[in-house]
Amino acid sequence: MSKRKSTANHIAAGTFRADRHAKSRLTFPPATGTAPRWLSKVAKAEWRRVAPFLLEQGALLEVDTAILAAYCTAFAGYLEAKSLVDEQGQIITVTSQTRTGSTSKPIRNPAVTLMLDYQRSMLAAASKMGFSPYDRERIEGQEIEPETALAEDEFPEALYA
Repeated sequence: MSKRKSTANHIAAGTFRADRHAKSRLTFPPATGTAPRWLSKVAKAEWRRVAPFLLEQGALLEVDTAILAAYCTAFAGYLEAKSLVDEQGQIITVTSQTRTGSTSKPIRNPAVTLMLDYQRSMLAAASKMGFSPYDRERIEGQEIEPETALAEDEFPEALYA
């Protein structure tokens, strides 16, 4: 099964057809680039690291800010869980009290599972934003028409700091 070509690939190959590659009827205004104020410090730092690249490429629209916020939140959670794993190790010893005394057994550190869950969430959101070369090829840039973009004062600024 072959993957779909982007419009740019069709143009380069000479197989572009306007009737099959019509512009999307939906247009969204570009994002302001300001991180939501409810993000943690680490998540905001990741936002400030990633958002400028997306804005520069025109890949961050106002409607995409929730996906980027989810990525940044998952990234912050991943780092926190990873620090726990680094501190405690991947295997921890659990001691339990029984009728005959206490027993100790090694188990997988719950922070490892948490770290992997955050990693899956982070990678899923990153894929939607086009963070890998494969994902960037799949995502086509969307042109914004200035006359259809909403005014800046129409956005709920209370969510952003």
